[in-house]
Amino acid sequence: MKGTKTIKIQKNISSEPEMKIDREEFAPNRRLAEVITALDSSEKIVAKMLNISVSIVSGLISKERTTQITIKFLNQIKGAMPFLNDDFIDKGKGEMFHRKLTKDEIQKFKKTFGQSSNIKTSVHGDACDRVTAVRKRVKETQMNFSLKLDVVRAMVTAIEGRRQNPSLHFLIQLRRLYNVDIIWILTGEGEMFNSDNSNHDDAQDQIKLLDDEIAALKKEIERKNRVIDKLT
Repeated sequence: MKGTKTIKIQKNISSEPEMKIDREEFAPNRRLAEVITALDSSEKIVAKMLNISVSIVSGLISKERTTQITIKFLNQIKGAMPFLNDDFIDKGKGEMFHRKLTKDEIQKFKKTFGQSSNIKTSVHGDACDRVTAVRKRVKETQMNFSLKLDVVRAMVTAIEGRRQNPSLHFLIQLRRLYNVDIIWILTGEGEMFNSDNSNHDDAQDQIKLLDDEIAALKKEIERKNRVIDKLT
């Protein structure tokens, strides 16, 4: 028809396509990646402990070229990680670990940064234990706890296993959601929960103290990293 304009409709295509590992059939692979993260480990270390090629582990947790986890692999990883819940990776049931790791197990799987360096990161074990006490007091599983705090379950597992300190975000969420006294978490002083008359200013003071402490820790980490770079 004369004078009619042709309108082209362009289909909106997402600029962020779904990764292969995000598919439902690769849920066990995502849980394997969570385990490696929680252990502060690496593909190379896990492969060594299982006496298999690094490329096999890399393929299992690859985001775009993910390979299926086999029954043989599950049996191998259960043998190498006696602390791992048998049904966690395969079925996603229960907690990640059914017991606390020993010091030897933590060191066995933990990444190292330069063999000649004696520098070690400091984990506040008592604070980690107090986080565990809070979770049990409010009767939450690690999964529900992590969802409510807006963190990955691997972080909760790592904190409770004394492999990672609670982050500022984690502590603020504890305060906001459960009215937990942050100073109690860090020092053990006072009570687990703030009293009903605790006000917003108290929380802000606690957060300011945490900000200052984290800034100091960042400077110390930067200093240690410079030393490590010289040694490696």
